[in-house]
Amino acid sequence: MKVNNINKIILLMSLACPFILQQAMAAHDHEAMESGDHHHHHSSAAPSQKPINPTIPDPVLVDQDGKQHHFYSDLLKGKLVLMNSIYTSCQGTCPIQTAIFSQTRKMLGDRIGQDVQMISVSLDPVTDTPERLKEFASKHGVTDNNGWLFLTGTKQNVTEVLQAMDLYSADPEDHTPIAAVGNEPAGIWMKVVNLNSPIELVRRIDYVKTLGEERVSKNQ
Repeated sequence: MKVNNINKIILLMSLACPFILQQAMAAHDHEAMESGDHHHHHSSAAPSQKPINPTIPDPVLVDQDGKQHHFYSDLLKGKLVLMNSIYTSCQGTCPIQTAIFSQTRKMLGDRIGQDVQMISVSLDPVTDTPERLKEFASKHGVTDNNGWLFLTGTKQNVTEVLQAMDLYSADPEDHTPIAAVGNEPAGIWMKVVNLNSPIELVRRIDYVKTLGEERVSKNQ
């Protein structure tokens, strides 16, 4: 398959110099977090450096066990969220992203399925049936759907969700390894490069949680 130039560079860096990459991305993402308390609009700048402010839709998607969920009301409402987009035939960064998510899930422990919801949505919903997603998830050690769902659905519904969360790519082969991290009750969302270490992703989840708590205390 083809992988665009950005993905090639990121993939090679992640394989050859993971520590250097993580430090560089952490520096960029720190700027995003520092700006997240002041700016709440979309930007054309690099996605790892700016917060996002999605209007979250509520279409029905289907998980790896064939269960239907309303995207917002069943999965995101009231939660801290870590979300990315993948597809099962991906030969680029998807396996790396999923491995990082898998380690992040282990680090989060009992928080998964309680206050934290992890979501991976297929960029290729026509091909990625629930059965294919379940097989893909199992290859990465996910044998239950507790707190981490792999989602597919109609092309229209999937596109609506991924566009709203700024994780959409018209050509799956050209997608970049970006994850959305959010505090839904506080309305705080940002994007991070999903080749960071699991420790860094947990830090981002904790950051949006703390930021939300600070906003609540300021308003009291």
